[in-house]
Amino acid sequence: MINSVNPYSAPVERVRASLGDSFEKEYSALSLLCGLIQAKRPKKIVKAGAANDLVSRVVLCCAEMLRLPCQLHVVDSQEEYTLHTREVFDLRETMAQQKTAVCHFWEGRTLAGCADEIGGGIDLLILDVTDGMPGFLLNFISAFPGLSSDAAVALCSMLPNELERNVLFQNIVASKFSQHLKSDFDLKDCVPYKTTDSISFFQLNPDVALHFADLFAMLGCQWSYIPKLSCLIEWETFVKAHYDTMSLKRYRQAVIAADPGKEFLFTMVQSLLPMFPQILLYGKGRRGEYFLRLSRLLDIPVRGFVVSDNRNSMESNKGLPVYSISQIPFSRNETFIFQTAAYEEISQRLRESGYYWMKLPESFWVECC
Repeated sequence: MINSVNPYSAPVERVRASLGDSFEKEYSALSLLCGLIQAKRPKKIVKAGAANDLVSRVVLCCAEMLRLPCQLHVVDSQEEYTLHTREVFDLRETMAQQKTAVCHFWEGRTLAGCADEIGGGIDLLILDVTDGMPGFLLNFISAFPGLSSDAAVALCSMLPNELERNVLFQNIVASKFSQHLKSDFDLKDCVPYKTTDSISFFQLNPDVALHFADLFAMLGCQWSYIPKLSCLIEWETFVKAHYDTMSLKRYRQAVIAADPGKEFLFTMVQSLLPMFPQILLYGKGRRGEYFLRLSRLLDIPVRGFVVSDNRNSMESNKGLPVYSISQIPFSRNETFIFQTAAYEEISQRLRESGYYWMKLPESFWVECC
């Protein structure tokens, strides 16, 4: 058990020499993070949040200076770098130069989307709380099955969002420590915990698992943003695979409360499956591929694509058969067709076809088109 964390500033000073003093406030907090790495000497580190950032660069520098052989997995759900981080430095180049750390970069995926591939034995989890609610909390929920029994967790925030960071820090039943506080902190005491403006630490103990259901209840707190639909489905799939039905129910309730439009995916589509075992998609363009990707994440068994009779149909697309609308081999009573093409003439053909069908609202397609 780690009793306290003392600053280790040598890696930060090396980064400062390269980047200058633009991150003066962050440097102070990151000295503490380096102190945690020095004390813990983790063999497997996961950093979730903005990938191409100052925190990841300091962690890599720290591992090099400590001659610490380790794995570093950097997870960023954003598919493109922000302008600010692109101007500061390129994390990929820094990772490629490492001699002691084996680096893996997971771009365009949530932690839930790659946690099973990263695997277990995670000794240090660094959560970028700048992401806000619900992202950082769901990242912790996604990481938890892979954390070692005494893993350390660092909550980093390079923006002044102390309130959101405390949603997890003040409520989790764990051993909390910093330069101010030792690990024997009594959770029954009502003394406010004092830490730096930018970083907090805690370490897992057996009590964390006993009270883990409380974290799903905390998803009911106000969300600072609505994640992309693809991210929500990755988290949904992970919760379904690794947690109980009550946890899944609480997750879905939180999503629907934050954005009622998402109720479509979590209730209506699932309710169709017992009645219509044959789910087809009319349209195999970008919308069709997008819906197919989401349906596979949700275990919705799409059986194939539909095209108009006057279109030259290929035998298969994305591993599924392609049928012209007059040659669908399933009965109308067991088939449901989602219109995944925007054209009104397709809507008219479906009206005349006798099949059960639905045209999704344009708001559903915002993320793919």
